[in-house]
Amino acid sequence: MPTVTVPDNAYVTVADVTSALGAGWAFPSGWDTGAQQSAVIRAKQTIDNAIKTTFGQTAINVECDGTGHAYLGLQHFTHWPLLSITQVVYRDNPADDWDTANGLLDSGSYAMAHSRRGVERIHGDTVRTGGDGADRVIWIKGFRNYRIDGVFGAYEIPEGIKRAAILLVREEAEPGYTDKHDQAITERWPDGYQVDRSSPRVTPEFTQFTGHRAIDTLLLPFVSQPIGFFGIA
Repeated sequence: MPTVTVPDNAYVTVADVTSALGAGWAFPSGWDTGAQQSAVIRAKQTIDNAIKTTFGQTAINVECDGTGHAYLGLQHFTHWPLLSITQVVYRDNPADDWDTANGLLDSGSYAMAHSRRGVERIHGDTVRTGGDGADRVIWIKGFRNYRIDGVFGAYEIPEGIKRAAILLVREEAEPGYTDKHDQAITERWPDGYQVDRSSPRVTPEFTQFTGHRAIDTLLLPFVSQPIGFFGIA
């Protein structure tokens, strides 16, 4: 199984920054190793604050509403895709504590959906007769009556997030660089990658995430909408 290989507190390493920006670029002479590492950490913090989520992997417990169907979607309870399921717990009353001794579902009774955005019931005693007369196993309809414990997140960090982090580090090292060069339609990087600054979705009025249009263009596809009180962003 692939894993995220950068530190938990950063989306890129210092080496990623210097490699991406090419041999002609260097951190300011007054920046020691600690200052450089702090810059890549701050870049992640800025991105996470802008997109209202994070990329990486973490073990969390997500409380869900039973649907009365065989599929239980998680997108209303967390933005994070499901990577693996540790256990699923059921309770009759949302006021009760979770009882893993008596409410634990058999691990063979459910499976992670291919979309990684839900869980499917595949075996069990609770059935509903469908329109075709066939019985189907379902998630018992209810409010916060299931808890999905598992590992959520991303197998890898999207390229756009990495590029945004590198641009933020460069902006901190060279204040004003991003906006000074924003007149260009594209910027070619040493590895051949081009940052497109001409997206019609990102106007000066819409530059609200970091204050730099080139960086906001990269972040826009990942901006999350708020989830309800019980959700995990």
